[in-house]
Amino acid sequence: MLTDLADRGLLDNTLVVWMGEFCRTPKYEDDAGGRNHYSEGWLVGLSGGGVKMGQAIGATDKDNIKSPIGRSVCRLFVTFCHVLGMDPRDEYFRIKINR
Repeated sequence: MLTDLADRGLLDNTLVVWMGEFCRTPKYEDDAGGRNHYSEGWLVGLSGGGVKMGQAIGATDKDNIKSPIGRSVCRLFVTFCHVLGMDPRDEYFRIKINR
């Protein structure tokens, strides 16, 4: 998809976001039968939209459990707004028009 967007000249104007709602615990837990969901450690991949490529931003704690250190979900969504040319302080409403 990224190659197709780039070939069509659309990648610079399109923000592609790859993210999940959570990751897995970094350790296998015998009593739980596997690796639990872990809402404090997650990752996001961004491409296009003028985002500088090849960056790794953020980190986890020394046990690879809590993330992102020094970053927040709010800052991530501010980044989305910035790339899309939106002011994150504005309110946007979707108005349903019956036709």
